[in-house]
Amino acid sequence: MSGSEAEQWRDATFDEMASIHNNDCVEKTLLPSGAKTVGVRWLFVKKVDSTGKVIRHKVRLVAKGFTQVEGVDYFETYSPVATISTVRSLLALSASQDWELQQMDIDTAFLN
Repeated sequence: MSGSEAEQWRDATFDEMASIHNNDCVEKTLLPSGAKTVGVRWLFVKKVDSTGKVIRHKVRLVAKGFTQVEGVDYFETYSPVATISTVRSLLALSASQDWELQQMDIDTAFLN
């Protein structure tokens, strides 16, 4: 955090932490006996426009889920990601019904 973009990265990190806390995504609790913690790491990404100019510094705190063992550390999974076949089906349906489509981007979509 000592480079020329340190202030932008620091602001993006604070924004991510504020989003996590404002959406009540964290809860302090005791670790059950025999359980292991899941580590986290920060992802730093520069969002660029079509000319390659940096338009946003984006930071995400992600869990290292690959350290978990199914049936031991978790029992259910949920993936909020749409498959391309679902997207194509919805586009075809909206075209056949002459529906109006709108697209939006949510900064903290995963948290919501």
